[in-house]
Amino acid sequence: MKQLIRMTTQRSLRLFLLVGLSAGLLGAAGSAPAFAASTSITIISGGGSGGVGTPDPVTTYSIPSARQGSAVIMTPHFSYTTIPGTRWVNTSGVSNTVDQGSSQTTTYTVHFTLPANFVSPSITVQVLADNGAVVSLNGTEIGRQPHFVFSAPELVNFQTISTFPWSNSSDFVDGVNSLSIANLDYGGANGVDFKAVVM
Repeated sequence: MKQLIRMTTQRSLRLFLLVGLSAGLLGAAGSAPAFAASTSITIISGGGSGGVGTPDPVTTYSIPSARQGSAVIMTPHFSYTTIPGTRWVNTSGVSNTVDQGSSQTTTYTVHFTLPANFVSPSITVQVLADNGAVVSLNGTEIGRQPHFVFSAPELVNFQTISTFPWSNSSDFVDGVNSLSIANLDYGGANGVDFKAVVM
């Protein structure tokens, strides 16, 4: 009988210790800081479920002549490549000289929010543009896709994705950040296509 009581006591003690240890581990896991998990933010042009001719839900445009509004999803010109998962946008949704951004600079802007505990942020921006593009983060230029040169190679901006990585953490801010792409158009069809990943 004494042996049975001893065995039962030992098993109860082991079970108690096991339950206590498990609870402590679970409690510690529950108090881990939010930034311990890997986080990324992806921004694309032409997102949402709308079709061609509808506003891009996150991208706005502005033109020096004081015109501004939501960028519009467009059917790309036949010569354009598209970054996978994105769609081309411009100011009208029309890929010809009717677009109000033709023959001038149109700045396309998106915003993203970084929480205060987002550690050592970096961004990688992929861009296709007709014609040239200047990519800026909170007003700091982080990349430039120059206007193509007809002689070598023609149409490079529409068919070759330019990629601009940036990891200078002082150029990011806690809270709302602005990514802008200034589209330098030289006439005819125009628009931009982009994808940005913040990590």
